[in-house]
Amino acid sequence: MSQDDISATITRIPLNQIIVLPGHNPRRTFRKSSFERLVDSIKEHGLIQAITVRPNPSGPGFALVTGERRFRACRQLGFDDLPCVVRDVDDQNARLLALLENLCRDELSVADEALSAQDIVDLYEGDHESAANALGWSLKKLRHRLRLLHCSDQVMDALGEERITLAHAELLATVPREMQDKALPRVLERNMAVDELREQVKGFSLPLSHATFDRSAAGCNTCPSNSSLQAELFETHVGDARCTNRACFAAHTNKALQLKVSSLREDYGIVALRTEKPPGRAIPLVVQGPNGVGPEQFGACRACKHRGAILDDLLGPTTGHVEAPLCFDSPCYAKKVAAYQGHLASIDQGVSEDESPAGDEQDSSDRANGAATVKRPTKAAAKKAVKAKKPQRPQIKASPAAVVDQHAATVRRVIAAQLASDPRRQLALAVYALARVVADETGRDGAEAVFKQLKLPGKPRTGSQGHSHLPAALAQMSQPDLEAALQRTAIALFDRKPSETGANRRLDRRAAAALLIDDSPSALSSHVLIDKAFLEAHTKAGLEDFLEQSKFADWMRGQEGGEKRYNAMLAGRKDDIVKAVLDAKYPGFDSFVPSSLTMQIANWRKQALR
Repeated sequence: MSQDDISATITRIPLNQIIVLPGHNPRRTFRKSSFERLVDSIKEHGLIQAITVRPNPSGPGFALVTGERRFRACRQLGFDDLPCVVRDVDDQNARLLALLENLCRDELSVADEALSAQDIVDLYEGDHESAANALGWSLKKLRHRLRLLHCSDQVMDALGEERITLAHAELLATVPREMQDKALPRVLERNMAVDELREQVKGFSLPLSHATFDRSAAGCNTCPSNSSLQAELFETHVGDARCTNRACFAAHTNKALQLKVSSLREDYGIVALRTEKPPGRAIPLVVQGPNGVGPEQFGACRACKHRGAILDDLLGPTTGHVEAPLCFDSPCYAKKVAAYQGHLASIDQGVSEDESPAGDEQDSSDRANGAATVKRPTKAAAKKAVKAKKPQRPQIKASPAAVVDQHAATVRRVIAAQLASDPRRQLALAVYALARVVADETGRDGAEAVFKQLKLPGKPRTGSQGHSHLPAALAQMSQPDLEAALQRTAIALFDRKPSETGANRRLDRRAAAALLIDDSPSALSSHVLIDKAFLEAHTKAGLEDFLEQSKFADWMRGQEGGEKRYNAMLAGRKDDIVKAVLDAKYPGFDSFVPSSLTMQIANWRKQALR
């Protein structure tokens, strides 16, 4: 602000011609005792220092720039006019003069200093160094006062009125404003000590070391809720590297956990949060030991939809911890454990029953020579162990839903192709479809009677799959018999009164199709579609199993540098693996039938005939 911008004259101005513009004074609080001393001083000695005014920018008279306390005291004493310094300044420079004049006075509260400091920084367009120089403060003091502005209005008022100390305000400034307003009444009512408040804030805060998210990307390094930054400016703080904004910490944690869940779903059929699953609902999936399922079954379980992981979402030192692999189908897992443990027991029994005296003699010889004692089974024992009951063939309890959908698509393609060349099956489905309409129109109680009267093979059952076996039963009839049945069924449709009850879904089309199709490998292979959708339906573990089973892995390893490229491919993301597999143009896919497809067809048939 140059001399050209300010012209100053001293004159006496009637008090009633001076106004105070709203919000102009940086001072928010006027201490009563200090103000009364000022009134007594002016009454005894007169007004020693003139106030500063400027021409009123919005009307006649003058607007106060500095000296509001002196103005109030003179008005209280009944003065008619006041000595004034008149400065012709704009709004910005008037504000700056008021701020500087107030900040030079010792009685200005810390709360008012903080608010004034922000105004000065704004006037200097965010330049902290220039603002600090204008105030005659250190940069650290300026930043301290600015950091106090994180206090809520209620806390700032309490600080300005000296109902709380600066130490209280420093601690409260570190937590969200809504929490400050909840805590302040308790602090005031209990006259809470600073140490007690510090412990409460510390208990509310969270160690930043527990963060599962990128603290730099989240802005923690410059966040006012970071106690490390608080320690640099505030004498009273809760220690280093703690977050005092639990809501913000939780929001960043939840975002990071959702990203982790998405990543885990590439590897596991089920991904659950710790808070979503009661303890004991999932069992650790292990190879060996009393709860082991054996290496072969363990490998088969990798493609099961019940194989999963639990992600710890509780705020604490274990946040983000992954517990895996787990089985979420405890009855199935118990059967697999029992089968493998029974297999191990049968081997042990075969060995122990056939240990020979010759073996004992050899052991004695070994002990005499200082050798360690090792039981050696005889040839008969070894042979018997080999013949011991082998464990059941490893099975997948249930493929992931996306994989099942892909298999269903294959079965649909097979049934469509086979129906096109088999008029008898077409007739069987036509008879079933029409008979179902008749049965549904006559109600559930009349369905059995309808099929019996029409002399159709099979017996309808209640339930969602009560009709799944019927198309296959009808397909066993000769073509002339089917044509006759179709005629009878068509006539029956118009012979019966429509039911007053709604139709019920009783046909599982997947199961019905599975019973009708020829499921030989030669019949299935031309309809198996190994495309992006099929591959993406699998978890990463399921993909690895599929590539081994289809001999794709062997094919790729057999190429120059293939082993290294194959391992690098498996180490990547699932979508990258899918792309690499499709780009490889593996010829073996043309004749490959996944074992999970044939197993799924068998399961559907079993469900239909259950």
